[in-house]
Amino acid sequence: MKIKMPKPFIGIILISSFVCGGCSTMNQNRAIQQAPVVTQQKSKNTWQQAKDAIQANDTKGATKYASQMLRENTNRKAWYYGNVVHEGNQILGLAALQEGRVADAKKYLIAAGKTPGSPQIDSFGPNMMLAQQLLDKGEKETVIQYLDLVAKFWAYTPPEKLKKYEKRKPGSSALFKLLNNEHRKQIDDWKKQIRAGKKPKLNDSDSLF
Repeated sequence: MKIKMPKPFIGIILISSFVCGGCSTMNQNRAIQQAPVVTQQKSKNTWQQAKDAIQANDTKGATKYASQMLRENTNRKAWYYGNVVHEGNQILGLAALQEGRVADAKKYLIAAGKTPGSPQIDSFGPNMMLAQQLLDKGEKETVIQYLDLVAKFWAYTPPEKLKKYEKRKPGSSALFKLLNNEHRKQIDDWKKQIRAGKKPKLNDSDSLF
């Protein structure tokens, strides 16, 4: 049976295939499922340790490895730089939440939202597990603030980038604008539901990826 994908989804696949550039070794199926940071082997190992620790409720271990991820994330030109900013802070926030430090978790969520973005999260959006858990605890305003930050990279492409992408692949700028509009509508809908007292599903799964 032939599966027909919606146009925005097809657009994401097409965009990621040429925007990612240095991500050519990334498995597309994993990317669709919001894959974790794909960096040099050392960083991959640190990410795996952080992930394993938070899923085992080892908050000290998770904090240690997530802090290491952020500390060693010094190459702002690396395509994965923004992934590390988001995921490192998200794990610190999840650890804080597990320890009952809601105020700290909120700060880490905002820090995660301040990521400059990356080819992955610009296209697929970030994993929002921390935002979902804080929303479940009634932290509506913080989650809305986070969504506004996410919109800056998930629902907007700077003109200079549009020109670069259009030069590399004619017609791509129109596709980016279409996707940005779809993402903006999604974010606005989430915010509307949250303000109405609802708790929309921000994350596609109950795991980090």
